[in-house]
Amino acid sequence: MVNKYPRYYFGKARSKRVSLYIPLSEVPTIIILYVTMRYIFFSYAGGLCYAELGTMLPRSGGEYVFLYTAFGSAPAFLYSWVSNLMVKPAGTAIGYLSFAHYVLAPFFYGSSAGCDPPDTAIKLIAISCMCKYTLQSFISRV
Repeated sequence: MVNKYPRYYFGKARSKRVSLYIPLSEVPTIIILYVTMRYIFFSYAGGLCYAELGTMLPRSGGEYVFLYTAFGSAPAFLYSWVSNLMVKPAGTAIGYLSFAHYVLAPFFYGSSAGCDPPDTAIKLIAISCMCKYTLQSFISRV
């Protein structure tokens, strides 16, 4: 006997499956939206944590004060040295290298030599920008 109503099997109701149809062209958009929303949420949560810590410990020193209060003097001291000697300069260098790459990219795009600018030119522009902004910082403090 062929069932006229496919949702029912011998008179008893089958559970309905809910399916979500998403076209393949929308998948990258959904992934980008998901990643962006996670980034926004975690940035907001981190900002709220720093606001709470800053309210509870109203002293100057930033992260050093938070780490000193939580873990003691040795981890706070080590973190401050590692941060000032490795983490912050590395982030600054990456920023300058990215800037130099994007400044040179229009001049090398579509040329017969290839699409990427030469590494020496990128490094020279990054070093010159770093020297310019370091000099500007020193002059403005005098």
